[in-house]
Amino acid sequence: MEEPRIGSKQTAPEPREFQNGPPDPPRTATLERINPKHIFAVATVITLVALGATIFYLFNPDDWTLPSFVVIIVLMFFALSTANSLLFVNSTRIGGTLMGLTVAVAGPVALWFSGMLLFFYLVPPTALFEKAADLFEQAKRSEEPLRRPVTIEKFGDLITQVMERELNWSSYTNWKKDQDTVDKIFDEEEPTTLRNLLGGLYETRKLGGKPLAMLREPHITTVFFYFEKAVIKVQRITGLREGENTYIRFESHGTESDAKTASVIFVGDSDKNSGTLRRMKRFSSNSSYKGYYEEISENPVDCLILAYYDDAVQEDYLIVNLKRFSNDLSGRIDLAAVSLDEIHPINASSFWQIQPPLFLKRIISSTSNEEHIEVPLVFQKVQGADVEAAQKVHDRIIPWLETLDVSLANDQIGASPVRNLIEAVRGAFENATGAPTLAEAYHLIKDENFKAYHLENARYASMMLLRR
Repeated sequence: MEEPRIGSKQTAPEPREFQNGPPDPPRTATLERINPKHIFAVATVITLVALGATIFYLFNPDDWTLPSFVVIIVLMFFALSTANSLLFVNSTRIGGTLMGLTVAVAGPVALWFSGMLLFFYLVPPTALFEKAADLFEQAKRSEEPLRRPVTIEKFGDLITQVMERELNWSSYTNWKKDQDTVDKIFDEEEPTTLRNLLGGLYETRKLGGKPLAMLREPHITTVFFYFEKAVIKVQRITGLREGENTYIRFESHGTESDAKTASVIFVGDSDKNSGTLRRMKRFSSNSSYKGYYEEISENPVDCLILAYYDDAVQEDYLIVNLKRFSNDLSGRIDLAAVSLDEIHPINASSFWQIQPPLFLKRIISSTSNEEHIEVPLVFQKVQGADVEAAQKVHDRIIPWLETLDVSLANDQIGASPVRNLIEAVRGAFENATGAPTLAEAYHLIKDENFKAYHLENARYASMMLLRR
């Protein structure tokens, strides 16, 4: 059958009641359903806002009041119930009759409303608020030191505590309390002792406004010999020249304030490959540079310092200060002491590292309530030092003693002050051992008399305490 065309003549349709067949169902009004994605987005935004408001209130307890605290709980339950409904199928429903009216609540609102009412029934808002306020005040008091601004002094105290607790460094005051090896030099002679220690560790060594060139990879071997009425230091220094010239300080200070000392430095010629001492090139008992510095152009550097002290002390501190020899403030150290006085052998010794602290520490006296600065030195007992170091010391010292014996025998030391010093040293060894030369006398010293320490990686200054 052909479809009618537009514009063609058509007869009017018959009324429905006159048409054959069943009638059409009745028409009903319909509403377009909201996209579930939109509901999810709106609910998510509301949940995030509620959670944000809750967090904002919780982390601003200074602004808490009882009404705002109740708002925190309400928002919290709202956020939880909404999140629960989004994640799970929620069929919660509560209802009842109020004044003849039937009221029913279902869905997320029911979960929120019922949970909130139950919570407030079990935990009254007033009691909860008071408990939360108390807890906040306790936390605030416990964190009060951290809430104060950190000053340089406070930061210095923290660093000092870490050094003392974790790294076993001790302040001068605490270290001194624990010392039983020495007494007089840190009490009666304390001003002289501290002046020497502080002067060595804090002295600025410059020439023409520039730091003095010193040694790279220095190896310092020092032996103190104790006689009845004198102390003699024999110190060998080797290393690589840092600049065109190296400056080695050879001035020495005695332990007691009235001690008289004399020092001389000998510069040797060493084999560049083996480092073996071949001969002495020159000596010096004074220097054109203030502070008794000898200018050395040889490379590698090999020199010996002899020092004679007339303070035969019963307790002593022996210092090897790397600041005298290296700008890196590091190197190898041998430090030894031996008593050739039969009446007073060395009974006790200990080995320490010393350096300036990172920060100065302020101390308030418990008696006078006065504030003073802690002595700016920290001490650490050396761990892992080689205490069987006598042979290392022998191998380093004997070549130089043999060289001095040859120089004396060949009359190669003509200066009276230098020759007089060497003769005084040789005479002290001869009286103690009966040997006519320095090397022979040294060979007669028994190894068990040595209190020796060897440290491969020394820093700043090393100190040996001893009591005879």
